[in-house]
Amino acid sequence: VFLFQKSALHKCNMAGKPAVVTRVVDSMTDNLRPTRAEATDVANAVLDGSDAILLGAETLRGLYPVETISTVGRICAEAEKVFNQDLYFKRTVKYVGEPMTHLESIASSAVCGLLLKLRLRSSFASPHLDGLQG
Repeated sequence: VFLFQKSALHKCNMAGKPAVVTRVVDSMTDNLRPTRAEATDVANAVLDGSDAILLGAETLRGLYPVETISTVGRICAEAEKVFNQDLYFKRTVKYVGEPMTHLESIASSAVCGLLLKLRLRSSFASPHLDGLQG
């Protein structure tokens, strides 16, 4: 199952299609904390290139909807800290190949600019953002 998920996410990313992962923290419908396996699944979904994580029963009828959203958000934020954006972007460009269309060129430039801004922002820690990373 895990190889299929990784392959499906990769294929969606290479085709430029959104990849949404769901049912990753089912135990949080009744429990305050995810299992270690579920937390790992959330992090791996981010590292594998998922565009979103869809929460369903955990927030619809779960006992801890706010805590579920907060926990999944924190796991995603931690996984994104170690995600190598530059390498992933270079691999994607290599896979897609040349020449780029005008729209692809514009999108590529926007991503490069965003990566530069994020890198600059992370090198200058802002004290008022520390409370958001709880």
